[in-house]
Amino acid sequence: MALSTFTDIGKLMLEGKIAISLGVSVLTTANTAAAAASGSSSLALAGNTIGSTYPGTLAGFQQPPAMSGDYINVATIQGVTSGGRGSGLVRVYLAGTLNLTATGDQFTHNAATFPLLRTIYGAASQPVALIPILQLTTATSVTAPAFQIQTNAGGAGYVNQNGTSVIGTKTFTFPAAATATGSCFFLRLNDGDYAARDITQIKVTTASSTGAANIWLMEHIGDAQSTLGAISYYDPIMDGGLRAATLTPAVATSGTASSSLLLSNANSASAFTGIILNIGVLS
Repeated sequence: MALSTFTDIGKLMLEGKIAISLGVSVLTTANTAAAAASGSSSLALAGNTIGSTYPGTLAGFQQPPAMSGDYINVATIQGVTSGGRGSGLVRVYLAGTLNLTATGDQFTHNAATFPLLRTIYGAASQPVALIPILQLTTATSVTAPAFQIQTNAGGAGYVNQNGTSVIGTKTFTFPAAATATGSCFFLRLNDGDYAARDITQIKVTTASSTGAANIWLMEHIGDAQSTLGAISYYDPIMDGGLRAATLTPAVATSGTASSSLLLSNANSASAFTGIILNIGVLS
């Protein structure tokens, strides 16, 4: 059933085609804030407290069993214990891992084949462009590492939002020699690019004594804003226009992409935790 009005959503709820999931996120630790050469904006990710070992393992919040159709998020309640900043519900897909202790080609891609695909406006198997981010899983030390999203030979390192293979020319430099485990940053793409369908290679130009990272492709599902710390807030999706996003993950071109439904906290280097209540209907 196509969703075009609030009445459509109400009918699906009355038919029992609804899923409600409640979760509490793992408590994160304090992160290192981003600097200009590391994208200027920080991000924190928190997974389900059940199954998560921060920061290396971020278990996603529970979702309904697979069914024929897409679950559409129609309401989100979230609470955060840090300062008043934008937060939200996001889905992340693991593009691969990055070794920061040696120079040259140091990115290992996920075994699945990208781009990720989903049905968009009724058209099946459409490629999805997402926000590339880095999450540090092992802290750096001695030297602040730096990298570019290209091969060591100067070849393309990512596929942009239009499906074009691009040689990344921006240098990403970590904000400190000792950047804390769990710190998250937005990857620096070339001017004019705002998203990526895939990350294919990363060239480390300055190595650190220690350090490793996950490279994620991230999509926003629900966003909300609190003006004060320790205040819960409600993202009124149904009251703010029919802008509901799908809770169903995109699928890899081949193989299986690893994905998790998480909470995010933007421009925060503080420890935080949150709660999430999803109400989804099956379209």
